[in-house]
Amino acid sequence: MQPGDLRQFKTKSYAPAEPNIGGETFMVLAVEPRRDGQYVSLLLKGKVVEDWDLPWVAQNSEVINEAEGR
Repeated sequence: MQPGDLRQFKTKSYAPAEPNIGGETFMVLAVEPRRDGQYVSLLLKGKVVEDWDLPWVAQNSEVINEAEGR
């Protein structure tokens, strides 16, 4: 996962900070490694959300195939 990636949360995804994210598309803005893990900032629902756990985001989302719909 790297900045600029377009991804979509899986249908049954749920996060306490954003309970209705299932199926939502988002863009990865930044990936930040820290001592206690890796975190990402996302553009989600028109706003920037920060400090989401990268492994959780990776497991609960998938890359959007830009070739679909062409």
